[in-house]
Amino acid sequence: MPVVESEALKGKLQSALERMAAGSTFSQAAYEEKLFDSVNGRMLIPAERSGMLDSVMQKIQRSLKENNEATISGIANSIEPMLTGLLMISIGLMLISLMVPLIGIMNSIG
Repeated sequence: MPVVESEALKGKLQSALERMAAGSTFSQAAYEEKLFDSVNGRMLIPAERSGMLDSVMQKIQRSLKENNEATISGIANSIEPMLTGLLMISIGLMLISLMVPLIGIMNSIG
C-alpha cells in the first residue's frame, strides 16, 4: 500500500484486504474488486483452486508487462517523428535567419 500512488487503486486494494480479512480468498477478493481485467480476473479463481495461482500470476504479470511495453513503444514511435520534424524546422529557420543578413552584406560589398 505505501508504494501505490493512485487513490482509486488504493481504495480497491483496501477493499480487497477487508474482504480477505472477512474470509474471502485472494482470488475472490481480486475478482470482486476488479483489480485485474475480466479475462485475467476469471483465471484467478480456478488457478487458486487447482493450486497453480503462482504460475497464473506470473502469466498475468508477463501479459501486463508486454501490453505496457507495447503501449509505451507505440507512444514513443508516434512522438519521435514529430519531434524530429519540429527540430528540423527550427534548425532550418535558424540557418535562414543567419544567411539572410550575410546575403545582404555580400550584396552591399559587391
